[in-house]
Amino acid sequence: MKEDDFNFESWESDDFIKLINRFEDMIKTDNFIYFDSDELEDIIDYYLNTEQIKQCSIAIKIALTQYPDNEIFLIQKALFLQLTNDTGNALKILESLFKQNPENIDVLSAMGDILHQQGKYNPAIKKYEKALSLTKDNEEKETILEQLLATLDEAGLHNKMILYFKSLLEINSNNNFAISGIANCYILLEKEEEGIVYFNNLTDTIPYNTLVWFCLGNLYLCLNLYEKAIETYDFALAIEPTFISALIKKGVSYSSLNNDDEAIAVFEEIIKIDEQESMAYNHLGYCYFAKKNYNDAIKYFSKAIFYNKEMTDAHLGLVYCYIEQDKYKIALTHINKIIELNADTDDIWFFKAFIEEELNENEEADKSYRKSLELNPYNEMRWISYSEFHIDNFDELNSAILILLEAIEYLSKSYIIMYRLAAYYFEKGSYNEGSKWLHNALSINKENLKTMFEYNSSLEDDPKINSIINQYL
Repeated sequence: MKEDDFNFESWESDDFIKLINRFEDMIKTDNFIYFDSDELEDIIDYYLNTEQIKQCSIAIKIALTQYPDNEIFLIQKALFLQLTNDTGNALKILESLFKQNPENIDVLSAMGDILHQQGKYNPAIKKYEKALSLTKDNEEKETILEQLLATLDEAGLHNKMILYFKSLLEINSNNNFAISGIANCYILLEKEEEGIVYFNNLTDTIPYNTLVWFCLGNLYLCLNLYEKAIETYDFALAIEPTFISALIKKGVSYSSLNNDDEAIAVFEEIIKIDEQESMAYNHLGYCYFAKKNYNDAIKYFSKAIFYNKEMTDAHLGLVYCYIEQDKYKIALTHINKIIELNADTDDIWFFKAFIEEELNENEEADKSYRKSLELNPYNEMRWISYSEFHIDNFDELNSAILILLEAIEYLSKSYIIMYRLAAYYFEKGSYNEGSKWLHNALSINKENLKTMFEYNSSLEDDPKINSIINQYL
């Protein structure tokens, strides 16, 4: 296809607007107007990219009536069929073209797109790689590499992604998409040390690229090398003093070193640059929370929410502050706000249960515990807490036992839950059941027997229990 395909600026030109108006006038009046092949190609590209299905269908029909064997129009028809989710017929057209010319880069790329859409990642990757090997045009290489990288990402092939991001960088050493992509892949693969070596070399090659220094700082930050991270962010800031992302990460690094005063200075500097930067206010809130200055923390968390109503982390900061001030009712309103914004976070439901328990709203707390465990039934300590909640607030040992029997369905090898079940049954006087669960727990992990006695130390003196324990010593 032509070099100016998908050129949105050209679509705004007077000539192009006149071309589209001529075509649409023809559709309205039903009077045939001749368009040459270049014009039709441009019209179809426009309708494909703006997803105007009806007009695109008409344009393709006219094009293929005038030029039935035109390869470009057949590819465009395949892309149209892909747009309308008719990927099977789209692929048939492209496979036919591929047989005629197996080295057509446009056909290979389009086949890759459709195979990607069908979730057939490995065949799609092969098509893109073949197309890449055939082209010598750098702009075309960049386009194919971006398509290939999107497919590799969905396939989870991050090692391969690093190689192709580096290929992008060879074409354009200041390609920020490639720079950040390489760093992200090293982090996802937990190869931060390898990434640090690469980015240190890259700072020698392109020393004035702010993003390179920023990504290097992020790699140090992932390894908790906070002093090195700060030093590296400073290099980025020397090039671009108002680079807010680098300032935020620098502030976070100081906070991680428990140097809240330096962190506060950095976050205040951000606010001087952009007084509406909600992340800076949020971090200031946590800095003042760490200093136990809850009133100032509340002020900054509230400011963060003022500028970003959906910042759940700031609402959570307010929850922490109000709990420290024993203002559980206010804390509960902010927990409810977080749930309103994101109802699928098990930690927040568990936190809500704790607050409701403190407020003696036990029926609501029970629902919140249950919701937390529905969202994540694999947290053994949460099941333990839920069982204790029933004992402490409803005096229901039987309910506590039933809760942990339910937990075992998800955590069949959890000796922690088994020890607690044994303790509950012994408390109830059900020695047969208690003995069964104690045997199960001891056979898996006898070293953690202490967890049963930490819950109920009186069991340590029980001769029946000791006789079972002695079998495993």
